[in-house]
Amino acid sequence: IMPVTVGRSLVALCAAFGRKSKMHADALHSTQGKRWHEFTADEKRRLKKYAGEDIDDCWFLFERFLPHLPLTELKLIDV
Repeated sequence: IMPVTVGRSLVALCAAFGRKSKMHADALHSTQGKRWHEFTADEKRRLKKYAGEDIDDCWFLFERFLPHLPLTELKLIDV
């Protein structure tokens, strides 16, 4: 669907469609090496926002790719 010159990361694919992504990736810096119960309330809030943006980016890409995916591939993805 995409030329080989486009990277396969979420950031690269979104950029190919003119969408900025990973806007709140800085949320990961203060949480490295910690477990969920060790996070502060602010760290949890920021990570939830970051994760939600990832979901939005994935859905954005899915909607762009959907017209190019054969039904057999969609059935396989569903498995």
